[in-house]
Parts: sequence; structure tokens; C-alpha cells
Amino acid sequence: MGVGDSKVQYLMSSRQGRLYPPRWHDRYYHLVQLRRSLEEVAQLNSFRAKQHPIMLDMGCGEQPYRPIFERYVGKYIGADLPGNPYADIYLDPVRGIDLQQASVDIVLSTQVLEHVVHPTNYLAAIHTVLKDDGLLILSTHGYWMYHPDPMDLWRWTGAGLRHLLAESGFSVTHVAGVMGLAASGMQLLQDGLLRHWHWGQRLPLPLRRTTTVLFQSAMEAVDWTATPQSRQLDACVFVMVAQKEGMS
Repeated sequence: MGVGDSKVQYLMSSRQGRLYPPRWHDRYYHLVQLRRSLEEVAQLNSFRAKQHPIMLDMGCGEQPYRPIFERYVGKYIGADLPGNPYADIYLDPVRGIDLQQASVDIVLSTQVLEHVVHPTNYLAAIHTVLKDDGLLILSTHGYWMYHPDPMDLWRWTGAGLRHLLAESGFSVTHVAGVMGLAASGMQLLQDGLLRHWHWGQRLPLPLRRTTTVLFQSAMEAVDWTATPQSRQLDACVFVMVAQKEGMS
């Protein structure tokens, strides 16, 4: 089962600082909350119950979240498009993943699905390599600015992502929303002012960093307004854990 477009290659852009970003990082609060959500997943009974599992990091990039999960798994495999030197195996956009069917216990896919040309094909390929009781740990965007890497194609609501996973043969067992509506709106406002507004782009670096810290601190301050229930429907990023079921 193919996973994308045969013309897509890995984009060599830096993804460093994702696990522990500095305070002036313009994605600081988002990245910290995403890391904490993934750390919570690593403590779930459904994850910890697996003995020495094989874990596949799909679209691994520089494998920023490997330190969270590696201590709990027997083998960690990074997979990405050709050209990524951090990948252990390469994905063929036409033929898919060069792994045997039902050979992987857990698949990790963080911030990849929005860049995939055909999400259903991508999830079908994951479904194929997972064992019958295998887990998919998936994170992707609800609200976010356009960020091609090399393409940026999709956004989801919580209900829409659940529906997509169910149609792809997965049963969702855990949902966490990263950043509620108020904080997500402030993130978009920050990006609009500092990334797209021409005067914002001309700010000296010290002032730009100071402005970013103020925005990120404000996001953290207002994010309490979002309840866990509201985050499951509207969020900056959704983190979902789903178990493989038979395809309909």
C-alpha cells in the first residue's frame, strides 16, 4: 500500500529543539504541551503492557521523541522519505513500508498526517504493518498556520480525526487536545504578526524574542479556559492513541 506521492522527497529542514525548546522559541508552549502529552501516552497501560515491543516512527524526521519511548521498547525503527539521514528505513511512496505485515507492535506518527497526500493510504499502510493488537500513537493539527514540509494539506477537528481513524480500521482509546481555542488563537495571532506582517518580520532579534516570550506566556496563562472535553473537539494539536481492528 502506497503512502504518498512518488515525487515527494525528504525536505532537509532543521527540527532541532522540539523536545526541550527555549522560552523564546515561537512554538514553545505548543511543543512543551505536545511533549507532555506524549509522555502521558508512554505511561498508559495499553502502551506499558506490551513486552519489548517493536516501535516504528513513521515520518521520523530527526526522531525528536525517541527519548520518550525508547526506554520502554525492545526495538525503535525510524522510517522516512528518501534523503533523511536519521531514518533507519526509507518509505517508498508507491510500494509503502519495507516491513512484513503484522510485524510492528506500536507505530508513532507525530505531525506527519497533515503533510501526507493520501491520508487513507498512509493509515492503511500503518494498519498493514501493525500486529492485530497493535497501537497507533498519532498527533496532527487542528488549528495551525500553513507550513509546507514539503507540502501542507490537511487540518482536522477532533470528531473528523476520530472518523478517519475508524474508517481506516482503528479504535480510538485515548484523546488529548494540545492547546484550546483561546491559546490556539493567540498562536495564530503571533504568527500573523511576526511571520506574515512585514513590520513584524523586520523587528530586531532581541525585540522579536521578547515579543515571542510574551505571546507564549500569555498562551500558557489563558489555556486553563479550555476544558479537557472541549480540547477533544477543538485544539491546536490532537494526540490520539488507537488500536488496530479489522478493516471494514
